[in-house]
Amino acid sequence: MLIDWSLFTPLSAVGGGVLIGVAASLLALVNGRIAGISGIVWGLLHRLRKEDIAWRIVFLAGLLVAPAGYSIFKQRPEITIKVLNFLDLAGQWDPSLALVMAGAITTGVAPFFFAQRRTRTILGTPMRLANVKHMDRRCVLGSLTFGVGRGLAGFCPGPAIVTLATGELKVLVFSSSRCSEG
Repeated sequence: MLIDWSLFTPLSAVGGGVLIGVAASLLALVNGRIAGISGIVWGLLHRLRKEDIAWRIVFLAGLLVAPAGYSIFKQRPEITIKVLNFLDLAGQWDPSLALVMAGAITTGVAPFFFAQRRTRTILGTPMRLANVKHMDRRCVLGSLTFGVGRGLAGFCPGPAIVTLATGELKVLVFSSSRCSEG
């Protein structure tokens, strides 16, 4: 395994991970929800309760607007290339995504630990975090299916939603198939 030092971006990777961890933690503590993109979109399309609409729209708008703001200061990030280089352990490996994960996880551990012990959010609404105590076959099969689908499509839900603005057919098919899942 060789690290491709020309693509490795440790500071922005950790910084991005910390931002993801802060955003996920705030959503859990303030709104009592998990920042799962597929669930947020599916809930918007299928469970149109008044109290759920606004935060979902704002969350998705942030996903679409943030890359545009980022591109003002930097060239468009090549998300797919970063992911493929991260998965290329036998070639020119780019460990940047490992640092994104490390930044997000270390930032989110304490807030999620705190949130799981609460019955109400900071705003006083009910906490709606998942309460899974063990891994079952459905969880493992779902994870494997997601991983294989992500590998075949070259996208996961978050970047796919962000990339919808390109109008690329592959992204449209992937996103519409993800939204149709129940």
